Amino acid sequence: MQRDNKTIDSNPPEILASPLDRWAAKLHLPWLPPVLLIGLALAVKLSFYFSSEPLTGWDTPGHLHMARTYNELFASFDSIGYDPDWFLGFPAFYFYPPFFYFCVSQIHLLSGRLFPLEFAFNISMLLVLVFFAFAYVRLCLVVFDSRQLTGRFRALMLSALGLVWYLSYPGDGLQGTALVGFLGGTVVGTFAHALILLALYFVEVGRRTKSPVRFLQFVLTASLLAYTHALSTAFFLIVICIYFLFFKASFTWRHIAVMLGGFLILTSPVWLLFARYAAYSSGVSIVTFYPPLLSILGTDFYERIVDQGFSSVLRELFVSFKWLNLTIIVLFILQVGKALLGKVQFGFQLFILTMSLVLIWMAIDTSLAYIFPDPAVHWYRTFDLAWGLGTIVAAGALTLNDASVPERIRFRVDVVLLLLFLISFGRFLAWNPVAHEKYESIRFYSHKQSTQQLETFLQALPRGSTILPEKIRDRNMFGSPHFADYLIEKYGHRNALGLMVESSLAPVSTYGYLMRALPETFVWGIDARKSSMIYANYQNDELPTFLRRNGVQYVLGRSRYLQAYMGAHQKDFRLVFGADGLFVYEVQNPFPQALAWRKGPIGLLTLARIKGGPANSLPPSDFLVIANQVRLRLGQAPPVIHLDPVYGTREFATVAKRLNALVIYNDSRNLAPSGILGTSVIDKPLFLVNFQQTEEGPAARYLYTAIALPSNVMRIPFETLPEHEAVKASMPDQKTIEVFRNARDNAGGNPDRNACFSLNLGYFPDWKSSGHIYQTETNGMLICPESDNATLRFSNTFSKPITVLMYLLTLCLLALGIAGARLEAWAMKALRRLPGSCLEPTE
Repeated sequence: MQRDNKTIDSNPPEILASPLDRWAAKLHLPWLPPVLLIGLALAVKLSFYFSSEPLTGWDTPGHLHMARTYNELFASFDSIGYDPDWFLGFPAFYFYPPFFYFCVSQIHLLSGRLFPLEFAFNISMLLVLVFFAFAYVRLCLVVFDSRQLTGRFRALMLSALGLVWYLSYPGDGLQGTALVGFLGGTVVGTFAHALILLALYFVEVGRRTKSPVRFLQFVLTASLLAYTHALSTAFFLIVICIYFLFFKASFTWRHIAVMLGGFLILTSPVWLLFARYAAYSSGVSIVTFYPPLLSILGTDFYERIVDQGFSSVLRELFVSFKWLNLTIIVLFILQVGKALLGKVQFGFQLFILTMSLVLIWMAIDTSLAYIFPDPAVHWYRTFDLAWGLGTIVAAGALTLNDASVPERIRFRVDVVLLLLFLISFGRFLAWNPVAHEKYESIRFYSHKQSTQQLETFLQALPRGSTILPEKIRDRNMFGSPHFADYLIEKYGHRNALGLMVESSLAPVSTYGYLMRALPETFVWGIDARKSSMIYANYQNDELPTFLRRNGVQYVLGRSRYLQAYMGAHQKDFRLVFGADGLFVYEVQNPFPQALAWRKGPIGLLTLARIKGGPANSLPPSDFLVIANQVRLRLGQAPPVIHLDPVYGTREFATVAKRLNALVIYNDSRNLAPSGILGTSVIDKPLFLVNFQQTEEGPAARYLYTAIALPSNVMRIPFETLPEHEAVKASMPDQKTIEVFRNARDNAGGNPDRNACFSLNLGYFPDWKSSGHIYQTETNGMLICPESDNATLRFSNTFSKPITVLMYLLTLCLLALGIAGARLEAWAMKALRRLPGSCLEPTE
């Protein structure tokens, strides 16, 4: 039986059997009611989003900062750039694509900028949930549309029921799932999931109807996904590849090649940037959390079994309506059993079930993170998507696949479905996710009494001051470890840390010092194997020196460990503010933002590079690990710079003349120090770092011993290395592509012509200069000018093309949604005229 693509979401009239189905057919009940109903419930429950007040909640302040950064870039029609005020400078939107922030900026623009950006950001978050509801229901109606399913009413009920189950997920917020994770700031991930569901809807409808318009919508939606969230795109590619294998009989290789090829071409700016600069993104630690399937019952489920016994848990399941959560698990398992018995015969339902199981396996099996450690993927985040598909699977277990079932039975099932939805929806309305997550409040200025004195103090500081906010893992202040980020940005200061999960490599060098000094430091978004072992052999009194070298002027925090540490180092820190449990300490004698080094830097080079190895023999993150071990032995000596990328070029010959000393990292366990003495750089003071493999496995390459200093290699003692000569130089107080100019002209005195300048500004390869730029041990930059005038510019490759492509993709997708029926009729008519055309719809 052929089906018109216009009615793909409805069942043929002849198979409607239940009175509720006939009622729905008479009213021509579309997909819109459940979306509107649940959208209205979301608007009531989350009314705080109708405000220009900044909101808190774990990562939310960080995403607001990203929205501000993008809005400033968009003023020049740019979509990638550099943010000098976070992580002491980091590349923005290279590894965290900007499409969500682009949408926020467009809403802000369309409002005529009558409302502040915070209002556009908050409204965008609420619209993301509505958009997710729309995409979820659309996909569900395709999943439940088959000749074996009896009627439109049941399809609508199942879709709405699955959506409510998804949004009511009470488990571990770490996974970023539904409202629990959304309040924690996973707005971009939720937006990406909506695009994934919508892309699956388009490709499946296209498969059934052979509609080229649907396939084009699929390519456009998948492309926008790539411009939204890199991690979700990686998981989507796994899903869609399995989809094409699952339905290989419906596609030719040419069809698949055209769609995937179009996707790769349209998203080339995104993946080319990632491929080129992936080495400069921070890694991801392997974490543990509650088992995702069982966390559906809530993260307190295990403690209650241990503390109160199983009988009290059973009582709690019914009193708190958690039996609904248990019902979801049972229905999911029931549907898996039906599939094993061959009773799930509808292809797309079976595909959704298969993908939910695959994604759950990827989330649970942490061995993937050890098998593939280098990509540093959040494998556990596959549960976010698995839970969305899993609720569809659970709802699908309530379908009737036998057309011979009597009408009265179908009617009773429909009534039960309606009651189950009303109970689930009522529970959803009564559920308070803010209280569930133990947030004191989601509104920032509900804490105003606790922060107004701090705001007054920050406002009085010189604009552009560099502040390091303490990060501790709790929700006692604003519901987030990042509670101070908004205030630091609000008053025009530089944030020495930031959200921690963007692309900057600064945390690789920073968190080792912080963890050694402050045990409660919350580390996220970097590979713990690199940070936890860096400084294991050193005392924590190195933190003040590290902060000085980074130009940190103030430390803001509240933990007892911070107070104890600052009290034990009173010569290095001075208390300048204290109120309501918040404290600000001033760092004594911090380095200025720019320094001149008369004697030149200390170079770090691997032995493999000397012997002709590849330029990336020492990745930038590993360089930071080793260089900071070197730094701890050198004290106030000149910066340590990364020479591997330039060794063997003309540039190395130039910088070698300026080096004050050379450190060679011996990455071969069998090479004696004498094997280095014949190198061409022996005229420089030479030091050796020995490699020692202390354990087997993927972590071994991150573990190093302290610096070995064989007497026949070390030429001069460390103590004789010259200290820096401070100069009067500062960066302009502006966020532009050109953030530093004419350092030599701004410098006081007359530095040596061979002097180099260090900047407390994050290194990234897209920096261009009239001199030579090197990465330092603080992930800052060292510029060695070739003339008396040194300039520095940030070259944001692909920036404006990305903006243009996001506009085109969005407008094309909207146009197809509005005029899709006419375009589809025209395209089908034209294609049928082609010789050999096969356009019969697929059942």
